[in-house]
Amino acid sequence: AAIVIGAYACVSILLAECPFWLAVPVTALLLKPLFAVRMLLEEVASVERALREDLAGGRGRLSRIVSRDTTRLDAGEVRESALESLAENLSDSVVAPLFWFALLGLPGAAVYRFANTADAMWGYRGKWEWAGKFAARADDVLNLVPARLTALALSLVGRDRPGAHAIRRRCGRRDGPG
Repeated sequence: AAIVIGAYACVSILLAECPFWLAVPVTALLLKPLFAVRMLLEEVASVERALREDLAGGRGRLSRIVSRDTTRLDAGEVRESALESLAENLSDSVVAPLFWFALLGLPGAAVYRFANTADAMWGYRGKWEWAGKFAARADDVLNLVPARLTALALSLVGRDRPGAHAIRRRCGRRDGPG
């Protein structure tokens, strides 16, 4: 983590000395790897394609993007789970890196992405559980504001705007710090 922070901090300092016309595209190029949404969109679409063929296939594709047991879900629950994963990852993969970039520049976005990736890699029982607990807590804290911004944005989309009610209904069921 320290190496990532240091590298992005040094680059940020160097970019501050560059002309604007050079600093903007270089910053964009350095920020791009801190987003991770394309693969998730493809995986969610593949759940829907598999579900059109058969329920077992949809469950199988869903199990690639969620950690819960998918074997007993009906078609509606498979779709709902895929969309929930997409919404959560919208925050993790787009909104949070942008939030931390806006607040603390490239080092902020890099720290966030490191904590989020470490939580995903080590946040399970086993050899790295001790590291996973720290990463999970850091990820929770760093996501407090971005997750709520994402929920607010999602509640505003759609024809009937049912998202606001659904988000209020689910807020009390979240296992995170808030």
